[in-house]
Amino acid sequence: MKPILTREVKHVEQLWNDWEIRVATICSLALQILLLGTAGSRKRNYGMTFQAIIITFSLWLEYLLADYVATFALGYLSRNQDENNQVLIFWAPFLLLHLGGQDTITALSIEDSELWKRHLLNFGWQVALAIYVFVKLLPPISITCAAGFIFAAGILKYVQRIWALQRASMSSLRSSLVMDPDPGPNYAKFMKYYSSIRAGLDAIIEVVPERHEELGSRNETTLNPSIGQTGKDLEDPTLNIKYADVVCKAYDFFQTFKCLFVDLILSFEDRKGSQDYFIQLETEKAYKVSDIELFFMYDILHTKASVIHTWYATEVNRHFKELGWSIEDELDESILIWHIATDLLFHFYGWDKHKDDKKGETKDPCYPRISQHISNYMLFLLIAHPFMLPAGIGQIRFGDTCEEAKKFFRRKTNLGHKEATKMILSIKTEYDPKVVKGDRSKSVLFDGCKLAHQLQDLYSGVESSKKLEKMWKLISIVWVEMLCYTASKCGGYFHAKQLREESF
Repeated sequence: MKPILTREVKHVEQLWNDWEIRVATICSLALQILLLGTAGSRKRNYGMTFQAIIITFSLWLEYLLADYVATFALGYLSRNQDENNQVLIFWAPFLLLHLGGQDTITALSIEDSELWKRHLLNFGWQVALAIYVFVKLLPPISITCAAGFIFAAGILKYVQRIWALQRASMSSLRSSLVMDPDPGPNYAKFMKYYSSIRAGLDAIIEVVPERHEELGSRNETTLNPSIGQTGKDLEDPTLNIKYADVVCKAYDFFQTFKCLFVDLILSFEDRKGSQDYFIQLETEKAYKVSDIELFFMYDILHTKASVIHTWYATEVNRHFKELGWSIEDELDESILIWHIATDLLFHFYGWDKHKDDKKGETKDPCYPRISQHISNYMLFLLIAHPFMLPAGIGQIRFGDTCEEAKKFFRRKTNLGHKEATKMILSIKTEYDPKVVKGDRSKSVLFDGCKLAHQLQDLYSGVESSKKLEKMWKLISIVWVEMLCYTASKCGGYFHAKQLREESF
């Protein structure tokens, strides 16, 4: 009996040795999937309710085990390697990806961010370990190149995690919020003036404006109750505010009030601007703005939000004020304006001619094509399925725009897309078309032309090829945002109804 039991134990031990690294890697992947699915739920479940306690405990367990299991698997790979199994070379970079963590959670608590230097030390050790595994196996060059890309992605993801932890630490956050030193009024110059007065001489004193005057002018623009408007939209407290405006305003306040988390104080102007805004809101809307502010702060402290915002997102925000007029009105108007601008630029730069003669495939970058396809689809919805969009007068606007286009090209025959595009873009649009046309016609033909001119001028100082790439990337981002917004506003019934239609 004893020899049989010993053989069974040895068999189980051998089986575990064969599958140990596989089980560890699969467990590491499973924990990452769980973190991805549950990390965001902590923002919406708090307090001492049973559900909040269960979610917090589960997230705590997943967060700790994810690092432990990935580190164990990486260490096992460095000690036990089957040189005939070349698939193992992919496991080390995959485990580095796991150690980089999910974008939705980098720190379980504030104390984790304060330990970013420890994570930096662990990063150096674990990357060295992964390189050791990578070099020791020495697979064929084809496998090495493929694994190298995953390895680079794993290092980048790990660096993002450490950088996010460093930026979320209280010392780093505080230093980023401390304002530039202000010497105040020139006391020495004042005393020289005062002495010259007493001596009976004429003198001119230079008055140095105090800092609160600059802040006051800033608040007049950034703390205005309405985004991009004159403030009249909120004069009536019962007036409904667009959710997008609430989010933008909450972000403005978040930039001002996050200093409170690091024991800095607000200026008088910041407090006054905040009071002027909130006093006009209903209680529910005021709480909503504050709630969104806290969500922004949570993302800074516990996720990679401060790191994964790319330079292009900053560039888009910088251009929002200039192009904001084109998306501030009703959705159907924005769709028509952006469709006209997209179509004009698409044909002006000849993207419709970029075809492979043999296969008919496009050679140009994807952004113009993506923009054109979404633009055409959104116009199709506006004309053929208006019930899938928020209520508006899109069909009236479309009809008026078509009539104005017919009038503009009345005496022009046999025009191609290129010639027609050049004719429209040759019209100067410095003066707002809406002011000229008034309310008589709802046409937006030359509003689209104005937008096309502005898009062309955005990157006037950039190299030609890069200018076009940046411009089309911006256009594609706007269209994707507009598509997602439209989808969220369409009821589930209409989505289901379209499944039985011939066209989608």
